[in-house]
Amino acid sequence: MRRPTNTTMAGTGSSSAGSDAKKSGVSADFLIESVVPFLSWVLGKLKTTPRSPDLSLPEWIRRSTSYQSNLFDFDESSKVLILRSAYYLGESLVRSFPTLSWATGNPDTAVKNMPVVTGFRYQMELAPMLVLENVFGRILSGSKSSADLQEMVSTWVEKVNPQNKSKRIRPD
Repeated sequence: MRRPTNTTMAGTGSSSAGSDAKKSGVSADFLIESVVPFLSWVLGKLKTTPRSPDLSLPEWIRRSTSYQSNLFDFDESSKVLILRSAYYLGESLVRSFPTLSWATGNPDTAVKNMPVVTGFRYQMELAPMLVLENVFGRILSGSKSSADLQEMVSTWVEKVNPQNKSKRIRPD
């Protein structure tokens, strides 16, 4: 059984990335309006390392443009920054909408035991780490643009229950 938590994730390291962003003139105040500028700042800091092709895959897959453009991994400092920005995304949503909270992912789904934000319509769960790894990866591979960060945030805000969309700021 999943247990929602009532604690916030603000103290999990997102604050150090937020401090670095603030030094660069980027607001990191956990308001929804600050998420896209913060994630854009993070995007500019990410670094990748090349990955060798998986020779067990058929050659027609290895030759595809989409496969070749994704032959990279994030370096270690980028993985930490993505983790911190994932908690920033999740915490910004939780602080902004009263029906959202942190929990562990549904054990019957792909987000099994991952930190997730719950309380969205249709029992959807946002796994911020998984979402940001994919969005940042797609942007860096060239299949998406940084403008898609706004689309991602807007999509999740739209999934908040309509009758519960009154924004609020939860005290730290």
